[in-house]
Amino acid sequence: MKVKVEQFRDEVIALRPVYTDRGNATEMWLNSGEILLDMRGMKAVLSALAGIYAVDLKTQHKQLREFLNHGGILPFYLGRRVFIPLKMRQAITENDVVYGYVDLDYVKGLDGEKKERNCWVRLKTGQAIHLYSNITTAVSSRHRGEKVAEWLKGEQAGKEEEIKVMEPLLKLVQSLQLIAERLERLDLAIAEDEGEYTHLSCGE
Repeated sequence: MKVKVEQFRDEVIALRPVYTDRGNATEMWLNSGEILLDMRGMKAVLSALAGIYAVDLKTQHKQLREFLNHGGILPFYLGRRVFIPLKMRQAITENDVVYGYVDLDYVKGLDGEKKERNCWVRLKTGQAIHLYSNITTAVSSRHRGEKVAEWLKGEQAGKEEEIKVMEPLLKLVQSLQLIAERLERLDLAIAEDEGEYTHLSCGE
């Protein structure tokens, strides 16, 4: 059976580009500690994962580029989950994807030297992924992810506040609609009574 990211959408905490004898593939690191292999490349896996959540990554990238005032590789988010980009391999050919992504909530820490392109991201599962960047670059990526996470919390809080404000108005509208329906029924009843009265008067 082929393993695909769509089957583990909620369990995936990291995506790592790797080379196989068949070409590019993507390791899926799950919150259980298990590591599975999706035989598709990183771009296809990201597209499939975003598709499940009905997220347009290109539109989101433009939005985050403006928010973070930063170009290049950026975090992405699915709901409230923010994934930060980290360099996880050296390219063999020019167009090879070298960045993988880690769910910010599962990042326990970053270890490495400032001047060496050699550090590690430690996960809350107890595992670690080797990175091909210096610690300063990795920390900057995590910082941008944290800014996105804070922004998302603010957006969610704003929506919740809007709902709180709108609830009384919605109840008022529903009450007015109910009153209008009752008045309409009352008008019909009165009209029917008047019709019967007119009929009886004519009969006399």
